[in-house]
Amino acid sequence: MAKEGDTKETPKSTDAATEKKKKKQRTKLYRYPSNIGSDEQPHAINFFIFKTESAAEVKSRQEATEKLANEGDESAGEKVKLENDRQSFLGKVAAVGFGAFVGSSVAASGGGKLAVGGSAVAGGAAAAGLFSKAGAMQTRTTQKIDSAISLYIPNSPQAKYGAEFNVEDLGTLMGGGLADELGIGATGSSMKTKLAAGDFSGAAAAAAESGAGSAIARQMANTADIPKAIGLGDVNVGGAIRASTRTITNPYKEQIFQTMGFRSFAFQYKFAPRNEKELSDVMNIVNLFKSHMHPERDLGGLFFTFPSEFKIEYVYKNRENSYLNKIAPCFLTDLSIDYGSGGTFTTFKDARGAPSEITMSMAFRETELLTRSRIEEGY
Repeated sequence: MAKEGDTKETPKSTDAATEKKKKKQRTKLYRYPSNIGSDEQPHAINFFIFKTESAAEVKSRQEATEKLANEGDESAGEKVKLENDRQSFLGKVAAVGFGAFVGSSVAASGGGKLAVGGSAVAGGAAAAGLFSKAGAMQTRTTQKIDSAISLYIPNSPQAKYGAEFNVEDLGTLMGGGLADELGIGATGSSMKTKLAAGDFSGAAAAAAESGAGSAIARQMANTADIPKAIGLGDVNVGGAIRASTRTITNPYKEQIFQTMGFRSFAFQYKFAPRNEKELSDVMNIVNLFKSHMHPERDLGGLFFTFPSEFKIEYVYKNRENSYLNKIAPCFLTDLSIDYGSGGTFTTFKDARGAPSEITMSMAFRETELLTRSRIEEGY
């Protein structure tokens, strides 16, 4: 009971950031085998899952940030400003992007109010505004969930890097430039004129006078109608000249860089739980991978959010192994689960049908194309 004169202390209002810290829980780590990270099983692969926000979660985060801004938090105020600017930019981009498709479609179907004046761009702007208000155009981030997975390394770690190039034919440009540089451009033209007129001796003389006779000879050898013109039928004169000079015309082709390929990583696991705890962890592991490789319906099913991203780390005794390559965030692109062994379904006795062996195959693909700077960071 409070004494007279005592003042009852009013609880301080807890802001969203403090509340978040109070609710923060340790990440639940599912392991297989259960002794992963110990001296018996020092090597492991950790999988951390980052879930894409839903529209409701975006709205909740924005409201929490705005509340902090109203209470005088400068950093939160700056975040609100940046978010408003970002949403404005997305609205403008969407107006252009949706304009041709949405606006014209609505106008064609009689939706004059949406496609103002029948303008496709105006219709697209209106549609973008509606999508933005519904939450479709809100900037979404990924949030780390409170569960993670630690598994043994099933095979030797591999990293494959691939660059894509196209072969471009630069013969016309490079060939012309080389002819000018050798001073044989006019001579070559004269030679071709004489060949066309059937003056083979004149063509040969032009070649001899050029100061680059062997080059002109090879050019003559590449003229397809020479053998037939002089009555040699299908004799390969060009091949004979190339064989004797032991040279071949430069095709002037170059490898032109296009892009880097996305790296992929595949893992296959065989689970044979030895006790009830391992069985529980294995089932949770399988369900987490299954669940987070799929998208989630959002805004009443009108949209799908992206599937979760996976951050994959090689570790040694629960610390990142710096000797192996890092892996950028990935999507899980393929998942295959075989409940059994060798095509036979096997279960534990008196375990309500729980499988005694499970084989799980997974394929991941990175979400970003690597650059030299990322390689220098360990990727």
